[in-house]
Parts: sequence; C-alpha cells; structure tokens
Amino acid sequence: MEIQQITTDLPTGDKMAAYAFEPIPRKVVTQPIKFFNEANRSQSGVEDAILGLIAERTVEYRGKTFDSPHFVAWMDTNPHQKGNDLAFIDRIDTELFFTTITLGERYNQLRGRHKGGAGLDPQQQLVTRITNDKNDDHHLTPYRFTQLDTVWDFIHGSDEMAPLPFSPPGAEGVYDGLRDIAMLSVMFTQRYFVRPPTTQVLGDQVTAHTLYSARDIHTSPLMDISKASNELLLKGEPNDDFAMRYGSKDSSEPFQAPALFRRVLGFRFTNSLVKLSRAFAFLRGKDYVTREEILDALPYVVGHRLGPARAGETDTTNGLVSPKAFGTLLNEQEMIREFIVHGYLLADTDSFLDTTIPRVTGTDQTMMGAWDAFYSRCQEALRSSANFVDFETKVLLPVKGEVLGTEEGGVIIGYTPVHWHLATMVVENERNCPPGYIPLKDYSNSKCGPVKDYPEMYDEYLRLMDAPAKADMSTSAALIADYAIHDYYALRGLIAREPNLFTDDRSRLLDLVESRINTIAKGPYSNIADPPPRASKFATATAEQFPATDVNFRIDPNPLNFSLRTYGDALGAYGYVI
Repeated sequence: MEIQQITTDLPTGDKMAAYAFEPIPRKVVTQPIKFFNEANRSQSGVEDAILGLIAERTVEYRGKTFDSPHFVAWMDTNPHQKGNDLAFIDRIDTELFFTTITLGERYNQLRGRHKGGAGLDPQQQLVTRITNDKNDDHHLTPYRFTQLDTVWDFIHGSDEMAPLPFSPPGAEGVYDGLRDIAMLSVMFTQRYFVRPPTTQVLGDQVTAHTLYSARDIHTSPLMDISKASNELLLKGEPNDDFAMRYGSKDSSEPFQAPALFRRVLGFRFTNSLVKLSRAFAFLRGKDYVTREEILDALPYVVGHRLGPARAGETDTTNGLVSPKAFGTLLNEQEMIREFIVHGYLLADTDSFLDTTIPRVTGTDQTMMGAWDAFYSRCQEALRSSANFVDFETKVLLPVKGEVLGTEEGGVIIGYTPVHWHLATMVVENERNCPPGYIPLKDYSNSKCGPVKDYPEMYDEYLRLMDAPAKADMSTSAALIADYAIHDYYALRGLIAREPNLFTDDRSRLLDLVESRINTIAKGPYSNIADPPPRASKFATATAEQFPATDVNFRIDPNPLNFSLRTYGDALGAYGYVI
C-alpha cells in the first residue's frame, strides 16, 4: 500500500500534515468463506458493515465501494451475551447450538491430543491429516469452494440445472411442499390478533366505531401487523379481547401455541426455510423435499429470529409474550421444536390444546393434515359453485366468523388463522392464475365471451368499457367511437349476471360501468317518491341469475337493481323512455 504525506498551509501560518492512501479490502471482503468471531459482542458500526456485506455483498470505506464474491459466512456467538440488532439477526439463515461435550468426548479429545496426537491442538491435527500421505487411513481431502458451489447448484438450482423439487417428480399433485412452507410462514408473519368489526378508542365504550371494511367479504378478520404503526400492537401486550381470542398468557384455558410469540417476522425466514429444507433432503438422499425436512428445518431458521435482539441502541428483548413462556426449555429453538412442531403441528405429544386440536373425530390427523383437508374442501367448493357469491356465502363468510370468534365464545380452538389464509389462497389463485395453475372453473361460457381463465375474463370486461358495442374494433378506434347509453346498460347487465366474478371485482366493474353511464346521463333520478328500481332490464340480473340477496356482507352496487337515470330534465321523461 502506497501512503503519501500531504502538507497543507493553514490561515494561521501553521502547517497541517495528512496522509492519503488507496484503501485495499481485507480478505474478509474478498474471500468466499467468511468467519465473524463473537458476532453478538460487536459494536453497531461493525454490525452495519457486516449487514451491508451480507445484504448487498458490498462494503463502503472512505467513499469507495468494494464488492464481495458470492460467499458463505459463519458467525459464532455467546448465547449468554446481548443480542444483535434485529435487522442483522434476520439476515442470518440458520442457527446451530454446540453443547458442552460429554465426559467420553472430553476423554477422547485429551487422548487424541496428548497420547496419539503428539501434543498437537485440534487445528494442528486437522492440518496434519490434510497434508499427510493420501493413502493414510486418517487422511482428509478438503472441499474447495468451487466444489461446494457445484453441490449448492445441484440442491438449489442454477441456469443449467433445476433445483431439488418440493413435489414428487412426475406426481406434483400428490404433495406440495411449498404450500407447507407458505402455511408455516403465515404463522410467524402475524400476531394471533383478530380484528373485530367494532373498535373503541380512548378506552371508552361510548367512543365506538364500526369498521366500514368489516362488511367486505374479502377483508381479513385478522390484524395485519406488517402495516401497523400502533405501538401498543407492535410492542405491547394489550389486554383487550381481540388480543386474547387465541389464548392469553394470563389464562389457564387451552390456547394455540403461536399466541406465545410477540415478534412478527418478515419474509426472509421463509427463504431460509426453503434453503435448509432442500439441504436436509439432499443430505438424506431424497428425490424431493418432504414435510419431514420442512418441519425439521423450522426450528433452525426461526429460533434465533425470536431470540434476544436490539430494537434500538440498548433495548434488548426477545420475541415472546413473557419470560415465563419458556417453561423449562432452554432457548427459542427448542420452543419451536417442542411447542410448535410437536405440540401444535404434529400433535404427537400432549400440549396446550390438549385433545381439542381441529381434526376429524377418531383420527390421529395432524394440524398439517387438517389444513390440507380444509384446503382441498375449499377448492372443491369453488369448483362446484354455481356462482362465486355462493362460495363467498358458504365458505368465506362462515370461516371468517369462526376465525374472528366472539367476545363471549372464549378461546378459539376449532379454527386457526391459517384456515382463513387457505380459504383466501383458493380465491387468490383463481383470481391471479399464477404460472402452472390450472383454473378450477371453466370460463369458456363467460358472459363476455369465451376466455381461458379469470384474469383474461376480467381484462375482457375492462376492454369492453372502451368498446361496449363493437368488440372487434381496435382500441384506438374504440376510444373515439360514439356509444349509446343502452350499450353501457347492456354491459352492466353482463357484469351483473356473470356467475364467475368475486364480489369485490364485480363491485369495481359495476362502479366503472356506472361512471361511464353517468357521463351520458346525469345520474340516478332522485326527485320522485318511488322511482322504478330498474332503469333497464338489460342492466340488471334476476334473482335466479344472482341468487344471493340476503348475505351478511356488502354487495354494492347491487346487481339486481339499477334505478332510473336522468339527463337532468325535470321529470326524467327521457329516463323513462330508455
């Protein structure tokens, strides 16, 4: 490294000497294998530097940025010391505990070092075994990083190689490990808090507000903490009923184990679970990742993320509702293994739910099995529904009620938040039709014309907003064409009568077409006592075409009604003619 001395004349007449040099990155930046010693004793500045290295593979120093190759990093920590910053911990994929060695292991180490090892410490013995004769029984051949990288490509995939799958090859419909990971993920990305339709503020029962969104069938009955800025929900332990419907640390009733966790995790632990479960399947010689690997990997990727961590400069807390949540268990990793995997998900030992796990009576069905069966029933319900509002009425509405519970109903036992997520997952898959998904419904007879799936049907209705009468016109020609109000009446009728539309999408489309109608007509006529409920029979559905008229959620605009339109004339005569 070349160092130059630079001398500067100061206004006072003195001289100031400084040294300039071109910084050179250390090996911890440039090498593919990294090790950080006593990581949880590092200062915040060191944490920030390592965080940038892990997250972006770059380090900045004196205005210069240094890149790191793809790497694997090891960190050792003392579990009895303070925790690292939350953002730092969340970027660590896996935590392993090395316990105190047994008496026999101590003896073997001493014997190897002081009898057979010629007084060499373990590191020196390792070097000796690598460098000695290759024909020696104790010779070791170390893996090079390039060889390790080839193994990773085999497990996790590359441009030339497919990754280890999460379904049996050739039988993808039999088991879907990625759905297992998604189900486990939502357990930790939310608190087990419900969202009642009415909320009180300032601790006063009188100052109550009924949530407008509660009447939307697709609005979750659970609190989405990821969007919260409410400090009580993020850090506190509210004693309100909404926070205790799945269990309370102050109650002796059965409760659902995830209610023990206060900290909400992001998506990174899900990626860690994918990587570690694939590695387990490879090491066990399996052709695909099974549920066993996923559940075995879960404690290693979640435990440390719920452990001691700093939310600020000095405040170190763990992610549990109470220090007493451990019982006699030693750490958060053991909690996940015992309370969540075995007590909650597999139910192969007596736990907090006792015998009340939601399963088919008389069977040994696990929680995971119950979720699988529920998901299949939701799929079949949508597939067999005559109208999507029937599915919303017979599936989403009752599931929403069960997941929400009631203030008088005690702790919710028969359902879990995952049940709601599974029901809405069926909706989301049908609505978005992701790659590889086979639609549950046949859309070839849609009111807008034959289409292959839900997204194409919805897009076709949007296109018809610009060309309601001449569907074969180009978009540019359709935008300048002249349309009669009857054309939009007819389009509104198609949307109102479409059986394969979810309520929120139907409402958006009806709102949009009515806005087009209101650019021609002034709007609903309001100056007569009893205006006709239908401006045109072409614009509405009949009760047979849209049977849900008394459901307990909002359907607005109403597909069955469309009141008289007016052009602004005093009596609405032209509206009557239309």
